[in-house]
Amino acid sequence: MKAFLRATFFLLFAFPTSGFSHTLDTATLEDRVFELYEEVRISPLLSRENVDHLLRSHRGQIPRYLEGWLYEIKGDSYYMVSQYDSAIHYFLYARNLMELERDSISLAYNDVYLAEAYNEMGLHEEAAKHFFTARNYCTTVGDTFGLIDISYGLSLLFYDREEYRPSLNYIQEAIELAVLSEDSSYFASLYTQLSSVYLQLSNVDTAISLARSALKFDAAQGSSKLERAYALGALAEGLNERGLYNEARLYLDSAMSLATDINDLYATIYFRTAIARNHWGKGEYDIAWELIEDVLDDSERLGIKSGLRYALRAAVDLSREEGDYQRALFYSDSLQSFTKELLNDNFELVLLESELNEALAESEKLEREKQINDLIIQRNSALLVLALLAALGAGIAWYFQYRGNRRMRKLNAILEERNKMISSQNTQLDEQTRVLTENQKLLKKSSADKDKLLTLISHDLRSPLAQVKSVSELILSGAVNEEEMKTFFERINETADKSLANLTDVLVWARSQMDKGMTSSSDAVDAREAIDNAYGLVQSNFEGKEIAHHIECPDPSPQVQCDESHLGIILRNLLSNSAKFSHRGQEVRTVVKEDGAWVHFVVEDKGVGMTEEVRRKIFEEGRRMSERGTELESGTGTGLQLVREFTEANGGKLEIFSREGKGTSISVSFRKA
Repeated sequence: MKAFLRATFFLLFAFPTSGFSHTLDTATLEDRVFELYEEVRISPLLSRENVDHLLRSHRGQIPRYLEGWLYEIKGDSYYMVSQYDSAIHYFLYARNLMELERDSISLAYNDVYLAEAYNEMGLHEEAAKHFFTARNYCTTVGDTFGLIDISYGLSLLFYDREEYRPSLNYIQEAIELAVLSEDSSYFASLYTQLSSVYLQLSNVDTAISLARSALKFDAAQGSSKLERAYALGALAEGLNERGLYNEARLYLDSAMSLATDINDLYATIYFRTAIARNHWGKGEYDIAWELIEDVLDDSERLGIKSGLRYALRAAVDLSREEGDYQRALFYSDSLQSFTKELLNDNFELVLLESELNEALAESEKLEREKQINDLIIQRNSALLVLALLAALGAGIAWYFQYRGNRRMRKLNAILEERNKMISSQNTQLDEQTRVLTENQKLLKKSSADKDKLLTLISHDLRSPLAQVKSVSELILSGAVNEEEMKTFFERINETADKSLANLTDVLVWARSQMDKGMTSSSDAVDAREAIDNAYGLVQSNFEGKEIAHHIECPDPSPQVQCDESHLGIILRNLLSNSAKFSHRGQEVRTVVKEDGAWVHFVVEDKGVGMTEEVRRKIFEEGRRMSERGTELESGTGTGLQLVREFTEANGGKLEIFSREGKGTSISVSFRKA
């Protein structure tokens, strides 16, 4: 897909060819280079031979910018067969030529090539730097095609890091851009990646449906063998999860054949691992283990880190299903050690640096606008002085020219006209002053929101992470036995769950505070299913305090019209707060009521309740409150703020009934779907 995007983008711009007194037909060579950008994804070895032939045949005659493109194609030919060291070498060589030409467009696309190669090598920090550099350039020039490719690459990066929610966000962003571009040639690759993400999020049926859609787009557009192979592999993975092993094997064999045809080592590693899982599902354990061990050896020998990590995860899963926990522990330790090494980089700093650069760019834009407005004010002030001087001079001239009432009447008329002009200019100055004041407020708010976000993250994550580190060090020291180790792992898991929940609340709240214009999709959401999902995420909070949870819901369960993820956040925060402010051994009720066109979710507890002042502050925008629970549980202070904001964003209603010491009943209402 990247090769098509680059060729399309280059065709929109004219590159200077003057200054070359060669007999070489530069225009014809450019056309051939564009063809090679397409061909390298289909026949990498043949394309490499063609590039070498062109470089030899026209040595010393090829313009430097075209020479850079040819070496980049050569690097891509190595990338396509997973020879990453050679690929990086030629990408960087091409980059040096592009820098000599000061070719910003080519450098941006070269960043994408480097990022994809670094990503498959497991060097996520380097990959992220190049992706975000290219993203900044494409955003500045409005290059939609480049942004599609970059969002797709970022989705692959986060997928490889097992951060599936950001991966989902980026692939959905790429699809939205592709729809806006009104070009369906990207959809085969984009839908394949979207299918893989949904499969990791346990949405198997959606994953299978998306993979089938990807194959339909592939049939309509005639995509490359590699894109078709991954679409077949995504469908096979979904069928494996559904237990349809024979049908899945047919698709895997087709995918493996395509990957072998183009000699893509990374793809063959991926499909061989999937075939091993298929054998295991059919009970052919010896064959599965033989394949897994071969894949592990080949991945380590060839230096394909992503493939090695994928195969290690499969080895852990198969060992556990077989009941061989000693082998599972061995592979699990290997996977953890490898993952720790792979992810031990400054990836998060790169993300924060990218966000900071965007904020600084916006700040500089506002500062430039302020300077322009200051110049306008100075110019208008000078004009005002000149106007006054002109009026004075005119008055003196008229005084000496006309001595009488006629002269005075004319002078008064001139002064009246000048006064009107001055009044108009004053009005303009007032308006400009108002605009400047609003811009200054926006700048201050942007800075305050940034500081607030950093403070929230620092405060709410330091303590849980310190607790996890302390327990981990105790385990690593060997001071605990196996029976105690399970308890410690449960504590680590519980702390991690709470930290993730806190982080989600903080980030979503911060985004809602900074964007002030959140969007929501209108879905038909099952009320009972939404409650069950939300309770599953906070169940440990209830069990830890021996709090019973009762659900009362009509059968069949009503459907509500709102954003599914927003409803999940609303219910999770309400249930979490009920458990937090209830005493040990009490109960919490979640009641679903239908009232005409509305469905009401009511969460009731008999805990400490709240005062009228606290209830009133919940409805104050931007207000953050944090109270300790009945057993001194901490929180982010953003929970009920999120409930209010997401309820309003989905056209819902929020009502709070509470008496201090008696308990709280919170109702959120949405329209029926």
